[in-house]
Amino acid sequence: MQTLLGKAFPADDRPSVHVGLAALGGSVLVEKLTAEHSWLIDFDEPPDFTAMAQQVLAALRLVPQLADRLPM
Repeated sequence: MQTLLGKAFPADDRPSVHVGLAALGGSVLVEKLTAEHSWLIDFDEPPDFTAMAQQVLAALRLVPQLADRLPM
């Protein structure tokens, strides 16, 4: 997942990823998968959200690929 998120975020500023697993009988399932990112916004000047919006858009475009990487 980090490799995939690396396409949208620089190596030194990637989202933190949290995975919740659930045991069901003899299987382990991915119950919850979240990625969280924070940006520091300086309000001394009117903020330019362009870079943040581009990162969010790039991350959203990667979401369908995440399903291919999760165990079934």
